[in-house]
Amino acid sequence: MSPARSRAKRDKTGYEHTTPLTDEAVAALEEARRVTSGDGDGPVLPAPARPAQCLARHLALKWWYRAATLAGLEPKRGRGWHSLGRSSPAT
Repeated sequence: MSPARSRAKRDKTGYEHTTPLTDEAVAALEEARRVTSGDGDGPVLPAPARPAQCLARHLALKWWYRAATLAGLEPKRGRGWHSLGRSSPAT
């Protein structure tokens, strides 16, 4: 596990904190940084046609529901894109 630092200026609460990440998550974030601006200010989920812009909410939700369907997850209240922020990695 590696920690990821969330800068206060980017956090909606203005709180700087660290979040544990798996090696795979770190690699995905490093790849996102490589293909965007490289300074850490580019979007983690870039828009397919405009990589300097964030992925549109409706497209993210479409992908989320498609992934949940393919994974065989039954619909459940509270399970969705935002729930990822509350998820703990499996140990």
